[in-house]
Amino acid sequence: MSFKKYDLSFPECPSCRVIGFLYSSDDTAELGQDMVEVRLPIGVTINAGWYPEGAALGSYLIKVWGAVNLPPVKADDADEAIQLIKYFVAKLTGQRPEPLSEAGANESEVYRDRWDCYELA
Repeated sequence: MSFKKYDLSFPECPSCRVIGFLYSSDDTAELGQDMVEVRLPIGVTINAGWYPEGAALGSYLIKVWGAVNLPPVKADDADEAIQLIKYFVAKLTGQRPEPLSEAGANESEVYRDRWDCYELA
């Protein structure tokens, strides 16, 4: 069995608060719904975890809510989930995000063109 812990940090956003961590495992029964929460200083929270919890056919789910609410985004693996979390943090804190890779662009491609719709005061 392989269990891997991914710590998230955002040096470009020192006031962002990370609670928990994202992890992956060969045994999906070990994967939980509430893995990591990132609280941004603009009143936005990003949650990520495995849904449904422990399900073999589940996926990582990233939710953005608070001052900005976005539809949940699925990620096939932890690397893609981390890429999406970092993308959302950068976009929502006024930083220039890393471009999404093809792996991270499947369901999230829609967000590339939708940011103009959100007023981030």
